[in-house]
Amino acid sequence: MSSETEIFEKIKEIIWSRQETFRAKLDMTMNWDHINYIIAMNGKLGNINDAIKMLNLGKYKNYKEYHKDLQILLGDMFIYLFIICQTLEIEPYESIIKSFNKKSAEINSDIKL
Repeated sequence: MSSETEIFEKIKEIIWSRQETFRAKLDMTMNWDHINYIIAMNGKLGNINDAIKMLNLGKYKNYKEYHKDLQILLGDMFIYLFIICQTLEIEPYESIIKSFNKKSAEINSDIKL
């Protein structure tokens, strides 16, 4: 198992476990359903757009600072995505495989997962 897969499995385990964990505390704090998490994820996408604008306008001291901000924002989006999947009882890896294979077929590619 690659380190990326191990990390995703750990995130999934933490979020899907609904015990006195990250997800449980998050739910107790915000009492959100999947729609609220989708809205929050869209907000993070807006933050990513803002970061790109700031980069283009020269507002970052350097690319490393931009990259650091982007890394956190993308991480937030992955966490929200896993929570949305858990809330809707959707297996994230299954969704990725189905989506990838559908797009592959649409572009007449033989590559499948």
